[in-house]
Amino acid sequence: MMILWIGLILCTSVIVYAGTRLSKYGDIIAEKTGLGGTWIGVVLLASVTSLPELVTGISSVTYAGVPDIAIGNVIGACVSNLHRVQKLCRPGCLRYVKHKGQEG
Repeated sequence: MMILWIGLILCTSVIVYAGTRLSKYGDIIAEKTGLGGTWIGVVLLASVTSLPELVTGISSVTYAGVPDIAIGNVIGACVSNLHRVQKLCRPGCLRYVKHKGQEG
């Protein structure tokens, strides 16, 4: 039972450390590229949240030999995530958000 708690604390520490580093480097990338911090955050967040589906797909094909799971993941979660990002990137949407941010 104690090993589960140690594992939980270790994983939580890794997630907190990686999250703070991701935030720091996201700000640096936004500053150096001239893109907004929000845009970099959306791209990085979309990438990071798609990694579990990618790992599931790869492991289902290589280790379990069940490619149907990988296909289901691609059709389900990944396409859904990409659709959400695409809706954010429709023409005029970013211009509106940038304009509203400059007013306030």
